[in-house]
Parts: sequence; structure tokens; C-alpha cells
Amino acid sequence: MREALAAWGLAEAAVTPAERPAQMDRSITEWRVAPAPGYLLRRYVERSVEAITYEHAMLEFLAEDSWPVLTPVRAADGSSIVEAEGARWALFPVPAG
Repeated sequence: MREALAAWGLAEAAVTPAERPAQMDRSITEWRVAPAPGYLLRRYVERSVEAITYEHAMLEFLAEDSWPVLTPVRAADGSSIVEAEGARWALFPVPAG
């Protein structure tokens, strides 16, 4: 996890598990990342890069059309997906409030 967070300059940030409804996709695990209001770090275990890229593109499209969705934070290299520690990772901002 720390290797993935380093891609966003957050390797030393405080991390706590995020609660998810039971019906949510079990191939995804999420953590809250400080500082407040913070971020949501998502680990994808079995999803392809293509599937995640499509998901992120759809979220960005919806956000551009004023839908209230979280869009991925780009890593230092411009990617919305970071591959580290045998998984794919994405970071999303948590809106204040």
C-alpha cells in the first residue's frame, strides 16, 4: 500500500480501512487516507487495466456533465492507475462534509 501511495506523494499518510456495504464488489478493497477531508484509496485485485480505465473514463465523463461522482486523482506520471504490490490502485478525493 505504501508503494502505491508514494505515486501520489502520500507514502507517510495515515490510513484506515473504509467501511463498504456488504453488496459491494468484493474484488475491491478501500481505505481512507488522511489528511482531512482526505482521499479514498482503492485496490483492485482482479480487474483488468482496460476495465479500470473504462470505469475512470466514465466517472470523468459524468463529472464533466455535473454528476456528483468521485473522479480519480492522477499520479505524478499522469496515470489514474498505479500498479504496485501485485495489485492495481486508484486514489479518489473525498469531498468535504
